[in-house]
Amino acid sequence: MKKHAGPAAASTRPTDQDGSSHINVALHASESIVAMRVVGTEHELPLPPKNVMRVGRGAVDVRIPDVGDKPLVSREHAELTRQGTDAGTWLQVVDLGSRYGTFFKQGRERDFAVRAGERFRLADVELMVMDKSLVRLRHVLGGFLGYSNHRLIDDHLALIVENDPLLLIGARGSERGHLAQAIHETSRRRGYPFVTVPKPNADRETLRPVFKSATNGTLFVSLDNLGPRAGLGPLVSLLFDPTYNIRPILAARDLQVVCHALDASTAHFTPMTVPPVIDWRKDVPAALDAMLEELGTHHRVIELGRNRVRAMATYDWPRNRTELRETAQRIAVLLAHRMNKSAAATALGEDYETFRRALARVGAIEVQHRGE
Repeated sequence: MKKHAGPAAASTRPTDQDGSSHINVALHASESIVAMRVVGTEHELPLPPKNVMRVGRGAVDVRIPDVGDKPLVSREHAELTRQGTDAGTWLQVVDLGSRYGTFFKQGRERDFAVRAGERFRLADVELMVMDKSLVRLRHVLGGFLGYSNHRLIDDHLALIVENDPLLLIGARGSERGHLAQAIHETSRRRGYPFVTVPKPNADRETLRPVFKSATNGTLFVSLDNLGPRAGLGPLVSLLFDPTYNIRPILAARDLQVVCHALDASTAHFTPMTVPPVIDWRKDVPAALDAMLEELGTHHRVIELGRNRVRAMATYDWPRNRTELRETAQRIAVLLAHRMNKSAAATALGEDYETFRRALARVGAIEVQHRGE
């Protein structure tokens, strides 16, 4: 079996017998590999802060949970070694003579290198290597796809890390611009600008300064309000101009409209569907908690009461994440004012009835009828 060498110029300091020495790329850096996910499940396996570790079902550094009908992973299945350069880190994986093998890129292998975002398999257990940036991005994706949809999240994560141009398809209010920025901020381009094109159908001379400002970064383009004959020729010609070295992320509501507008250039984009909130509404409480955390409050939706949490998880959320975000803002203020709706409405700058009805509609507070 062919040995897959790691990326050139591996740079590690001498490793102690217990594997506890440090690598040149600091373990706290965003590129540091910190965990492995069992693909399609809730299991995330933290890696210990050491260079060399063993993985399997027995008394090892990283224990694989039983996820299949019959456990096929050996007690000591493989050895993992952290390696790195200034450009990033990877794991060198060496099979320890396991009965059912270790697999990478469609073949059984004994010794290979795997980077963050890549997958390999121990017998029948598929693992994805995660650095700190991917851990953060996966959490963000949960708020767009549903935190319990583990297989869907992992498959989308694999698409995103390829660094290919992306096409985000979703309904009104799905906050694809917010997702695009999160993708940028957890990518290797995060040190460069994230720029939104204000007028996608502008002429070339108007667009050129916008592209220049996004050099080496990410360019976000919303096509939501443009038709199939929007005149996107100048935009398309600049999107793949090597002068700017950008990663384009486009957003649209209808894939067919995009295909007509971009013509042959559509083939350069990897499509990713952002489902409506109703498809994953059982995870709405978790999404609201994430938004509350973004707002900088320590409050969580469970403080409204379990009945209110259940009610919000059965509401349809027709305006998708836009409605979720508005609700999170109202809940944050309501909890900060100890459930005093009048004080909360005043603090938010809304009249009392607008505030009360908005929260009652989504189930965040109990509907009160006249005379009660």
